[in-house]
Amino acid sequence: MTQPPVASQPKRQLSVPPRSRDPVHFHEAKAPQLAASSQARDIAKLARSSVFVYCWKTIEKPAPREVQGFLSEGAFLIDAEVLAVVKLSPDDEFQYYNNDLRDWVTAHVPHALKLGTSLKINALPLILLRALDVGDDLNGFDELVHQAHGVGKPTDFLRNPPHIGRRRAVFNDKLNHLEVLAAKQARQQSLQKKRARKQSPIVISSTSPSPTSSPVSSTSPHHFPLSLSAVEVEPIVKTESRAPSPVVKVEDVVEISSDEEEFHVEDPNNWPRSYYVVDIVKVFADGMKKKGGRGRKNAFEAAFPGVSWKKKRTPFYDSVKRWNAVKASVCSRYLRAGRTDEGLWMKFMDEVPLPDADVKAQRKAIQRLEKRMLDMKARGEEEDESSSDDDNMSEPSSSPPRRRPGVRQSKFVRVESEGEEEEEIDELTGE
Repeated sequence: MTQPPVASQPKRQLSVPPRSRDPVHFHEAKAPQLAASSQARDIAKLARSSVFVYCWKTIEKPAPREVQGFLSEGAFLIDAEVLAVVKLSPDDEFQYYNNDLRDWVTAHVPHALKLGTSLKINALPLILLRALDVGDDLNGFDELVHQAHGVGKPTDFLRNPPHIGRRRAVFNDKLNHLEVLAAKQARQQSLQKKRARKQSPIVISSTSPSPTSSPVSSTSPHHFPLSLSAVEVEPIVKTESRAPSPVVKVEDVVEISSDEEEFHVEDPNNWPRSYYVVDIVKVFADGMKKKGGRGRKNAFEAAFPGVSWKKKRTPFYDSVKRWNAVKASVCSRYLRAGRTDEGLWMKFMDEVPLPDADVKAQRKAIQRLEKRMLDMKARGEEEDESSSDDDNMSEPSSSPPRRRPGVRQSKFVRVESEGEEEEEIDELTGE
Protein backbone atom coordinates (compact mmCIF):
# COMPACT_ATOMS: atom_id res chain seq x y z
CA MET A 1 0.00 0.00 0.00
CA THR A 2 1.49 3.21 -1.12
CA GLN A 3 1.59 6.28 1.23
CA PRO A 4 0.37 9.69 0.08
CA PRO A 5 2.95 12.25 -0.77
CA VAL A 6 4.29 14.46 2.01
CA ALA A 7 2.92 17.64 0.43
CA SER A 8 -0.60 16.32 0.67
CA GLN A 9 -0.40 15.68 4.48
CA PRO A 10 -2.10 18.44 6.67
CA LYS A 11 0.15 20.67 8.85
CA ARG A 12 -0.55 20.85 12.64
CA GLN A 13 0.85 23.57 15.03
CA LEU A 14 1.06 22.90 18.81
CA SER A 15 0.24 26.14 20.79
CA VAL A 16 -0.05 24.49 24.21
CA PRO A 17 2.77 25.59 26.55
CA PRO A 18 4.89 22.93 28.13
CA ARG A 19 3.73 21.70 31.52
CA SER A 20 7.17 22.18 33.09
CA ARG A 21 6.77 26.04 33.05
CA ASP A 22 5.11 27.56 36.21
CA PRO A 23 2.91 30.70 36.01
CA VAL A 24 4.46 34.12 37.00
CA HIS A 25 2.22 36.50 39.02
CA PHE A 26 2.24 40.33 38.73
CA HIS A 27 3.44 41.10 42.25
CA GLU A 28 6.30 38.67 41.82
CA ALA A 29 7.32 40.29 38.56
CA LYS A 30 7.18 43.80 40.09
CA ALA A 31 8.84 42.82 43.37
CA PRO A 32 12.27 44.36 42.58
CA GLN A 33 10.68 47.64 41.45
CA LEU A 34 8.40 47.79 44.50
CA ALA A 35 11.34 47.11 46.80
CA ALA A 36 13.33 49.97 45.25
CA SER A 37 10.44 52.46 45.58
CA SER A 38 9.79 51.37 49.17
CA GLN A 39 13.44 51.89 50.02
CA ALA A 40 13.35 55.39 48.49
CA ARG A 41 10.28 56.27 50.58
CA ASP A 42 11.97 55.01 53.73
CA ILE A 43 15.04 57.14 53.00
CA ALA A 44 12.91 60.24 52.43
CA LYS A 45 10.95 59.57 55.62
CA LEU A 46 14.19 59.15 57.54
CA ALA A 47 15.48 62.46 56.18
CA ARG A 48 12.25 64.22 57.18
CA SER A 49 12.66 62.96 60.74
CA SER A 50 15.99 64.77 61.25
CA VAL A 51 16.31 66.74 64.49
CA PHE A 52 19.23 68.87 65.75
CA VAL A 53 20.13 68.20 69.39
CA TYR A 54 22.43 70.34 71.55
CA CYS A 55 23.30 68.96 74.97
CA TRP A 56 25.24 71.01 77.56
CA LYS A 57 27.16 68.82 79.98
CA THR A 58 29.32 71.82 80.92
CA ILE A 59 29.00 75.56 80.32
CA GLU A 60 30.94 75.25 77.05
CA LYS A 61 28.98 75.19 73.80
CA PRO A 62 28.52 71.56 72.63
CA ALA A 63 28.78 70.19 69.11
CA PRO A 64 25.43 69.69 67.36
CA ARG A 65 24.06 66.17 66.90
CA GLU A 66 21.64 65.23 64.15
CA VAL A 67 19.28 62.44 65.22
CA GLN A 68 16.98 60.58 62.80
CA GLY A 69 14.22 58.04 63.18
CA PHE A 70 12.75 59.29 66.46
CA LEU A 71 10.17 61.70 65.02
CA SER A 72 6.59 60.47 64.63
CA GLU A 73 3.48 62.56 63.89
CA GLY A 74 5.01 65.80 65.11
CA ALA A 75 6.41 64.38 68.37
CA PHE A 76 10.02 63.61 69.25
CA LEU A 77 10.69 60.72 71.64
CA ILE A 78 13.63 61.09 74.01
CA ASP A 79 14.61 57.62 75.20
CA ALA A 80 17.77 55.90 76.39
CA GLU A 81 19.11 55.63 72.84
CA VAL A 82 18.86 59.40 72.26
CA LEU A 83 20.57 60.13 75.58
CA ALA A 84 23.31 57.68 74.65
CA VAL A 85 23.88 59.62 71.41
CA VAL A 86 24.35 62.89 73.32
CA LYS A 87 26.37 61.04 76.00
CA LEU A 88 23.97 61.44 78.92
CA SER A 89 23.18 58.71 81.40
CA PRO A 90 19.67 57.29 80.80
CA ASP A 91 19.22 56.68 84.54
CA ASP A 92 19.58 60.36 85.47
CA GLU A 93 17.07 63.13 84.92
CA PHE A 94 17.70 65.78 82.28
CA GLN A 95 16.35 69.21 81.40
CA TYR A 96 15.02 70.44 78.06
CA TYR A 97 14.29 74.00 76.96
CA ASN A 98 10.57 74.80 76.62
CA ASN A 99 10.08 77.55 74.06
CA ASP A 100 6.57 78.41 75.29
CA LEU A 101 7.67 78.93 78.90
CA ARG A 102 11.11 80.28 77.91
CA ASP A 103 12.63 78.16 80.68
CA TRP A 104 14.25 74.77 81.37
CA VAL A 105 11.96 71.88 82.37
CA THR A 106 13.10 68.72 84.18
CA ALA A 107 12.08 65.32 82.72
CA HIS A 108 13.18 61.67 82.63
CA VAL A 109 13.17 58.98 79.95
CA PRO A 110 11.06 58.14 78.06
CA HIS A 111 9.73 61.61 77.31
CA ALA A 112 7.91 62.85 74.18
CA LEU A 113 8.13 66.47 73.02
CA LYS A 114 5.61 68.17 70.73
CA LEU A 115 7.44 70.13 68.05
CA GLY A 116 4.59 72.43 67.01
CA THR A 117 6.02 75.60 68.59
CA SER A 118 9.59 74.44 69.13
CA LEU A 119 12.72 76.19 67.88
CA LYS A 120 13.85 75.56 64.31
CA ILE A 121 17.09 76.07 62.41
CA ASN A 122 17.15 75.58 58.62
CA ALA A 123 13.53 74.31 58.82
CA LEU A 124 14.62 71.47 61.15
CA PRO A 125 13.49 71.17 64.79
CA LEU A 126 16.02 72.17 67.45
CA ILE A 127 16.11 70.36 70.81
CA LEU A 128 18.18 71.90 73.62
CA LEU A 129 19.16 69.60 76.50
CA ARG A 130 21.37 70.02 79.53
CA ALA A 131 22.43 68.11 82.63
CA LEU A 132 21.00 68.99 86.03
CA ASP A 133 24.32 70.10 87.51
CA VAL A 134 25.00 72.75 84.81
CA GLY A 135 24.43 76.42 85.66
CA ASP A 136 22.40 79.00 83.78
CA ASP A 137 25.32 80.79 82.09
CA LEU A 138 25.65 78.56 79.02
CA ASN A 139 27.98 79.60 76.22
CA GLY A 140 26.24 79.91 72.87
CA PHE A 141 22.74 79.42 74.28
CA ASP A 142 21.38 82.93 73.63
CA GLU A 143 22.90 82.98 70.13
CA LEU A 144 21.15 79.72 69.22
CA VAL A 145 17.80 80.95 70.51
CA HIS A 146 18.12 84.26 68.63
CA GLN A 147 19.13 82.42 65.46
CA ALA A 148 16.14 80.11 65.77
CA HIS A 149 13.83 83.11 66.27
CA GLY A 150 15.11 84.65 63.03
CA VAL A 151 17.12 87.47 64.65
CA GLY A 152 20.28 88.25 62.70
CA LYS A 153 20.81 88.65 59.00
CA PRO A 154 18.00 89.98 56.82
CA THR A 155 17.98 86.76 54.77
CA ASP A 156 17.29 84.62 57.83
CA PHE A 157 13.58 85.36 57.49
CA LEU A 158 13.55 83.67 54.07
CA ARG A 159 16.02 80.87 54.67
CA ASN A 160 14.81 80.11 58.19
CA PRO A 161 11.16 81.22 58.49
CA PRO A 162 9.65 81.12 61.99
CA HIS A 163 6.63 79.10 62.97
CA ILE A 164 3.52 79.93 60.99
CA GLY A 165 1.76 81.08 64.14
CA ARG A 166 4.48 83.70 64.86
CA ARG A 167 5.41 84.57 61.28
CA ARG A 168 3.21 87.66 61.07
CA ALA A 169 4.37 88.96 64.47
CA VAL A 170 8.05 88.53 63.53
CA PHE A 171 7.48 90.27 60.20
CA ASN A 172 5.73 93.19 61.95
CA ASP A 173 8.62 93.48 64.41
CA LYS A 174 11.08 93.71 61.52
CA LEU A 175 8.98 96.40 59.83
CA ASN A 176 8.74 98.33 63.10
CA HIS A 177 12.51 98.13 63.50
CA LEU A 178 13.04 99.55 60.01
CA GLU A 179 10.49 102.28 60.72
CA VAL A 180 12.32 103.21 63.92
CA LEU A 181 15.62 103.47 62.07
CA ALA A 182 14.08 105.66 59.36
CA ALA A 183 12.39 107.91 61.94
CA LYS A 184 15.61 108.27 63.94
CA GLN A 185 17.58 109.22 60.83
CA ALA A 186 14.98 111.81 59.83
CA ARG A 187 14.90 113.22 63.34
CA GLN A 188 18.70 113.48 63.50
CA GLN A 189 18.78 115.32 60.19
CA SER A 190 16.14 117.80 61.37
CA LEU A 191 18.00 118.37 64.64
CA GLN A 192 21.24 119.01 62.76
CA LYS A 193 19.50 121.59 60.59
CA LYS A 194 18.01 123.34 63.63
CA ARG A 195 21.38 123.42 65.38
CA ALA A 196 23.05 124.84 62.29
CA ARG A 197 20.47 127.65 62.14
CA LYS A 198 20.74 128.42 65.86
CA GLN A 199 24.54 128.56 65.93
CA SER A 200 25.94 132.11 66.07
CA PRO A 201 29.44 133.48 66.82
CA ILE A 202 30.18 134.44 70.44
CA VAL A 203 32.58 137.36 70.88
CA ILE A 204 34.93 137.04 73.84
CA SER A 205 36.83 140.15 74.94
CA SER A 206 39.23 140.76 77.82
CA THR A 207 39.47 143.79 80.16
CA SER A 208 42.83 144.79 78.70
CA PRO A 209 42.24 145.45 75.00
CA SER A 210 45.02 144.61 72.64
CA PRO A 211 45.37 145.62 69.01
CA THR A 212 45.78 142.01 67.91
CA SER A 213 42.60 140.76 69.55
CA SER A 214 39.94 139.50 67.18
CA PRO A 215 36.56 137.86 67.66
CA VAL A 216 36.66 134.09 67.97
CA SER A 217 33.90 131.95 66.60
CA SER A 218 32.56 129.13 68.76
CA THR A 219 32.24 126.84 65.79
CA SER A 220 35.96 126.79 64.96
CA PRO A 221 38.54 125.00 67.12
CA HIS A 222 40.69 127.41 69.13
CA HIS A 223 42.88 127.64 72.21
CA PHE A 224 42.53 130.33 74.90
CA PRO A 225 45.72 131.94 76.23
CA LEU A 226 46.36 131.48 79.92
CA SER A 227 46.07 134.94 81.51
CA LEU A 228 45.06 136.31 84.88
CA SER A 229 42.71 138.87 83.36
CA ALA A 230 39.01 138.24 83.67
CA VAL A 231 37.14 137.10 80.59
CA GLU A 232 33.85 138.78 79.82
CA VAL A 233 31.30 137.12 77.55
CA GLU A 234 29.13 139.53 75.64
CA PRO A 235 25.51 138.38 75.57
CA ILE A 236 23.72 137.89 72.28
CA VAL A 237 21.25 140.67 71.61
CA LYS A 238 17.78 139.31 70.86
CA THR A 239 15.35 141.28 68.72
CA GLU A 240 12.23 140.00 70.46
CA SER A 241 11.70 140.89 74.10
CA ARG A 242 9.79 138.49 76.25
CA ALA A 243 7.87 139.29 79.41
CA PRO A 244 9.55 138.08 82.57
CA SER A 245 8.08 134.84 83.83
CA PRO A 246 6.63 134.95 87.35
CA VAL A 247 8.79 133.42 90.05
CA VAL A 248 7.07 130.57 91.86
CA LYS A 249 8.37 129.62 95.26
CA VAL A 250 8.73 125.87 95.67
CA GLU A 251 9.02 124.43 99.13
CA ASP A 252 11.72 121.90 99.85
CA VAL A 253 9.41 119.46 101.60
CA VAL A 254 7.16 117.56 99.20
CA GLU A 255 4.32 115.63 100.73
CA ILE A 256 3.35 112.33 99.12
CA SER A 257 -0.07 110.90 99.69
CA SER A 258 -0.39 107.60 101.43
CA ASP A 259 -2.22 106.08 98.45
CA GLU A 260 0.84 106.46 96.19
CA GLU A 261 3.20 105.03 98.78
CA GLU A 262 1.24 101.82 99.24
CA PHE A 263 1.94 98.95 96.84
CA HIS A 264 -0.18 95.82 97.04
CA VAL A 265 0.86 92.57 95.41
CA GLU A 266 -1.67 91.13 92.94
CA ASP A 267 -3.68 94.32 92.88
CA PRO A 268 -6.32 94.09 90.08
CA ASN A 269 -6.07 97.83 89.49
CA ASN A 270 -2.30 97.59 88.96
CA TRP A 271 -2.03 94.74 86.45
CA PRO A 272 0.56 93.58 85.32
CA ARG A 273 3.07 95.47 87.50
CA SER A 274 1.87 94.01 90.79
CA TYR A 275 1.75 90.37 89.59
CA TYR A 276 4.46 87.72 89.37
CA VAL A 277 6.25 86.71 86.20
CA VAL A 278 5.54 82.98 86.63
CA ASP A 279 1.78 83.56 86.73
CA ILE A 280 1.74 85.87 83.72
CA VAL A 281 3.96 83.60 81.59
CA LYS A 282 1.72 80.64 82.38
CA VAL A 283 -1.18 82.56 80.83
CA PHE A 284 1.00 83.24 77.78
CA ALA A 285 1.60 79.50 77.32
CA ASP A 286 -2.08 78.63 77.83
CA GLY A 287 -3.12 81.33 75.37
CA MET A 288 -0.83 79.92 72.65
CA LYS A 289 -2.44 76.49 73.00
CA LYS A 290 -5.95 77.94 72.75
CA LYS A 291 -6.29 79.59 69.38
CA GLY A 292 -8.39 82.71 69.06
CA GLY A 293 -9.05 85.70 71.28
CA ARG A 294 -11.79 83.95 73.27
CA GLY A 295 -9.36 81.25 74.44
CA ARG A 296 -6.87 83.89 75.61
CA LYS A 297 -9.68 85.77 77.32
CA ASN A 298 -10.83 82.68 79.21
CA ALA A 299 -7.27 81.83 80.29
CA PHE A 300 -6.70 85.43 81.41
CA GLU A 301 -9.91 85.66 83.44
CA ALA A 302 -9.29 82.27 85.05
CA ALA A 303 -5.75 83.21 86.13
CA PHE A 304 -6.48 86.81 87.21
CA PRO A 305 -9.95 87.11 88.76
CA GLY A 306 -11.11 90.67 89.15
CA VAL A 307 -8.99 92.02 86.28
CA SER A 308 -10.98 93.31 83.31
CA TRP A 309 -9.86 91.73 80.02
CA LYS A 310 -11.43 94.58 78.07
CA LYS A 311 -9.29 97.19 79.81
CA LYS A 312 -6.10 95.12 79.98
CA ARG A 313 -6.16 93.61 76.51
CA THR A 314 -3.61 96.01 75.05
CA PRO A 315 -1.22 95.73 78.04
CA PHE A 316 -1.51 91.95 77.77
CA TYR A 317 -0.29 91.87 74.17
CA ASP A 318 2.40 94.44 74.99
CA SER A 319 3.59 92.12 77.76
CA VAL A 320 3.74 89.22 75.28
CA LYS A 321 5.93 91.31 72.96
CA ARG A 322 8.16 92.32 75.84
CA TRP A 323 8.57 88.68 76.96
CA ASN A 324 9.35 87.37 73.47
CA ALA A 325 11.94 90.07 72.78
CA VAL A 326 14.17 89.39 75.80
CA LYS A 327 17.01 86.88 76.05
CA ALA A 328 16.27 83.39 77.29
CA SER A 329 18.72 83.71 80.19
CA VAL A 330 16.83 86.76 81.51
CA CYS A 331 13.54 84.86 81.27
CA SER A 332 14.99 81.93 83.21
CA ARG A 333 16.25 84.26 85.94
CA TYR A 334 12.84 85.79 86.55
CA LEU A 335 11.06 82.45 86.39
CA ARG A 336 13.43 80.96 88.95
CA ALA A 337 12.78 83.92 91.25
CA GLY A 338 9.23 82.60 91.67
CA ARG A 339 6.73 84.49 93.79
CA THR A 340 9.24 86.80 95.44
CA ASP A 341 9.98 90.50 95.15
CA GLU A 342 12.60 89.77 92.50
CA GLY A 343 10.02 87.89 90.43
CA LEU A 344 7.53 90.75 90.12
CA TRP A 345 6.60 91.90 86.64
CA MET A 346 7.38 95.46 87.76
CA LYS A 347 11.08 94.55 88.05
CA PHE A 348 10.95 92.85 84.65
CA MET A 349 9.38 95.94 83.02
CA ASP A 350 12.05 98.20 84.52
CA GLU A 351 14.81 96.01 83.06
CA VAL A 352 13.30 95.16 79.67
CA PRO A 353 11.86 98.01 77.54
CA LEU A 354 9.01 97.51 75.12
CA PRO A 355 10.36 96.61 71.64
CA ASP A 356 8.18 99.04 69.67
CA ALA A 357 8.16 101.87 72.22
CA ASP A 358 10.24 104.05 69.89
CA VAL A 359 7.84 103.32 67.04
CA LYS A 360 4.83 104.38 69.09
CA ALA A 361 6.60 107.53 70.24
CA GLN A 362 7.51 108.48 66.67
CA ARG A 363 3.97 107.78 65.49
CA LYS A 364 2.50 109.93 68.25
CA ALA A 365 4.92 112.74 67.38
CA ILE A 366 3.92 112.51 63.71
CA GLN A 367 0.23 112.49 64.64
CA ARG A 368 0.69 115.57 66.84
CA LEU A 369 2.52 117.35 64.02
CA GLU A 370 -0.21 116.46 61.52
CA LYS A 371 -2.91 117.64 63.93
CA ARG A 372 -1.06 120.91 64.48
CA MET A 373 -0.77 121.49 60.73
CA LEU A 374 -4.47 120.72 60.22
CA ASP A 375 -5.41 123.13 63.03
CA MET A 376 -3.28 125.87 61.50
CA LYS A 377 -4.86 125.25 58.11
CA ALA A 378 -8.38 125.30 59.56
CA ARG A 379 -7.61 128.50 61.51
CA GLY A 380 -6.35 130.16 58.33
CA GLU A 381 -9.50 129.16 56.44
CA GLU A 382 -11.67 130.56 59.24
CA GLU A 383 -9.78 133.87 59.13
CA ASP A 384 -10.25 134.04 55.36
CA GLU A 385 -13.98 133.37 55.73
CA SER A 386 -14.35 135.98 58.47
CA SER A 387 -12.56 138.59 56.36
CA SER A 388 -14.75 137.78 53.36
CA ASP A 389 -17.87 138.06 55.56
CA ASP A 390 -16.76 141.51 56.75
CA ASP A 391 -16.34 142.63 53.17
CA ASN A 392 -19.79 141.34 52.29
CA MET A 393 -21.34 143.14 55.29
CA SER A 394 -19.82 146.46 54.23
CA GLU A 395 -21.38 146.23 50.76
CA PRO A 396 -25.18 146.42 50.27
CA SER A 397 -26.66 143.06 49.61
CA SER A 398 -28.84 142.75 46.55
CA SER A 399 -29.67 139.09 47.09
CA PRO A 400 -33.18 138.20 48.31
CA PRO A 401 -33.59 137.32 52.01
CA ARG A 402 -33.28 133.71 52.91
CA ARG A 403 -36.43 131.96 54.05
CA ARG A 404 -36.51 130.01 57.25
CA PRO A 405 -35.98 126.24 57.02
CA GLY A 406 -39.19 124.25 57.29
CA VAL A 407 -41.43 127.14 56.19
CA ARG A 408 -43.26 126.47 52.97
CA GLN A 409 -43.12 129.27 50.46
CA SER A 410 -46.51 130.64 49.51
CA LYS A 411 -47.55 130.51 45.91
CA PHE A 412 -49.51 133.75 46.25
CA VAL A 413 -47.86 137.12 45.80
CA ARG A 414 -48.86 139.74 48.32
CA VAL A 415 -49.75 143.13 46.89
CA GLU A 416 -50.46 146.05 49.21
CA SER A 417 -53.79 147.69 48.65
CA GLU A 418 -54.43 151.39 48.54
CA GLY A 419 -54.66 152.95 51.98
CA GLU A 420 -53.04 149.97 53.77
CA GLU A 421 -49.72 151.73 54.01
CA GLU A 422 -51.43 154.88 55.39
CA GLU A 423 -53.22 152.81 58.08
CA GLU A 424 -49.94 151.30 59.23
CA ILE A 425 -48.36 154.77 59.50
CA ASP A 426 -51.32 156.03 61.56
CA GLU A 427 -51.01 153.07 63.93
CA LEU A 428 -47.32 153.77 64.49
CA THR A 429 -47.83 157.50 65.11
CA GLY A 430 -50.79 156.86 67.40
CA GLU A 431 -53.15 159.06 65.50
